[in-house]
Amino acid sequence: MFVQPSKLDDPVLRLIRRELEVRRVGPGDKLPPERDLAVRLGLGLGRSAVRRALALLERQGQITRHVGRGTFLTSRVETRSDLRPETNPAEIMAVRLLIEPQMVRLVVASAAPTDFEAMQRCLAMGEAATTYEEFERWDSALHGAIALATHNSFLWEIFSSMNEARTQPLWGSVKQRTFTPQRRREYEADHRRLVEALTERDGDTAQAVMRAHLLRIRSALLGADA
Repeated sequence: MFVQPSKLDDPVLRLIRRELEVRRVGPGDKLPPERDLAVRLGLGLGRSAVRRALALLERQGQITRHVGRGTFLTSRVETRSDLRPETNPAEIMAVRLLIEPQMVRLVVASAAPTDFEAMQRCLAMGEAATTYEEFERWDSALHGAIALATHNSFLWEIFSSMNEARTQPLWGSVKQRTFTPQRRREYEADHRRLVEALTERDGDTAQAVMRAHLLRIRSALLGADA
């Protein structure tokens, strides 16, 4: 019998698709276990949410499950391939500055306690990261947790498309090249202030911190006069 997916399935599916694309999982490759996927996505998602999303992919014929062997990709999972290949860090930052400072207002109005717990987890994991790649993954996960906390599925779709641009090689190479211990400390301080303001439902402060944080990133990527 067909089971109607929950409202959470769409964003979880989007996250799984992005995860598989980033890890270059191709047809015939084995997927990570449900528990590992939930941890890697870094948004405090339970295994049940990941299981529902995988069940939907199975009904669509994009994965197959074998008892005792695991879950395998049967076809290329659809991703947001409509992003233009020439999308560059300047374009990405322009869109982020338009969307993310405004987004926090919805978080203040709509977030549940579990959303703040997810943000705190991403914050802690990012600060515990020992490599640039790990820090960047939890940085992305934190911003994703904030977007999910709006509980606005349409905004999530827009944010997800924008956030996927961070997986493009040009963004990654420029970000890593400009990443220093001092900048990491600044980003972490911004993140802590941002999560604190959101948890206190202080919209004015959260919006100001988010904008200052994004301007700091833009300056690091594009130069002080960007």
